[in-house]
Amino acid sequence: MNPQITTFDAIAFTLIPGLWLGVLLLLRLLLMKEGPQVANRILAVIICGMTLVISAPLFLTHLSLSTRWHLLRNIGTVSFLYGPGVYFYILASIQKEFQLNRRASLHAVPALFLILMGALASILWDREPYAGFGDDHFQPPLRAKVMAIVLLLHVSTYLFLAGRLLLRHRRFVIDRASYTDEVHSRWLLFVYSLLWIPILSAAFSLFLFQPFKAPPLAPIGSSLMVIAFHVLILFWPQIFRGFPESLRADREEDLEPVRYQSSSLDEELKEKYFRQILRYMETNRLYLKPDLTLSQLAEGVLINQKYISQVINEKSGRNFMDFVNGYRVEAAKRYLLEQQYSHYTIVAIASEVGFHSRSAFYSAFKKFTGMTPSTFRDGETSVQIPESGHPDS
Repeated sequence: MNPQITTFDAIAFTLIPGLWLGVLLLLRLLLMKEGPQVANRILAVIICGMTLVISAPLFLTHLSLSTRWHLLRNIGTVSFLYGPGVYFYILASIQKEFQLNRRASLHAVPALFLILMGALASILWDREPYAGFGDDHFQPPLRAKVMAIVLLLHVSTYLFLAGRLLLRHRRFVIDRASYTDEVHSRWLLFVYSLLWIPILSAAFSLFLFQPFKAPPLAPIGSSLMVIAFHVLILFWPQIFRGFPESLRADREEDLEPVRYQSSSLDEELKEKYFRQILRYMETNRLYLKPDLTLSQLAEGVLINQKYISQVINEKSGRNFMDFVNGYRVEAAKRYLLEQQYSHYTIVAIASEVGFHSRSAFYSAFKKFTGMTPSTFRDGETSVQIPESGHPDS
């Protein structure tokens, strides 16, 4: 019995849990009714592809040498679609009513071109590429190694672009909403990290081992990723329900940083709008609304949303979230210092002044005062609080 085949079989059969869990996860994502439907469908396609990658080593030893070669090559070329798939998944998770329209399909053009080039190379040069494939002295063609490197660069580029989307979405939220959804923000970042596992495994195998003789690290990495996803969806299915609508962009262009250079506002008009915003915030105590967004404020003061963002940023020196949280922290100070509210817990005060969670309250309070709410309450009670609720008064 060939000891090399035995070792390969032993490693390959460790992939069986990933294979079966991949099938179950695929079905679960396709049947899921809650959350961003398109994002979950795209993730299902990604999981389907990874399941095929996992299954390949399980059948390699039972196939002819020529079939093995063509199977490995075809899996490699189709893997060019993995990068755009991850990019679309992240975009569909942070954008309202995302659709794979004609513009989105342009991202698939480079992948399809590279797949076509791989198929053309096979027709022209790989008529008998499997001669010697499987023995100890087999060396894959140079073009196969080059294609593998191009694949890694292509997929990595899209993964970096997907990470950039997450950072842009973070900036989008703090400029347009008065709260964040830390649960989904952190989980989406964690899910994004999991999607790196197959590509890192493939890179490790390509550069540190001799190709086609190393353990199947890419399928093993894919199996680990699928298992991790299955655990997530089994124990924390709520993370696949996505962000609230108010924290998702209408269009991809909305994620771009706001630029004010072309604004027609002069200083006098900016000052007028700023006073109008302050008066409306203080009169209506709009900051007490936990889900307050920039668009809601714009509707109230009847000023263009872009102008409000510009005025708040330039006149207060804060983004929209910090601007609103400044009011909330000032209101919280009163609750913490006044005797009639001494029986209120920190969590109760956070809720009263418009914070979504205790952690968000602690973070904002420490940012504006340099101390925690508990320390503030237990400290000197002679702190001067401005008569106006505006933190810059």
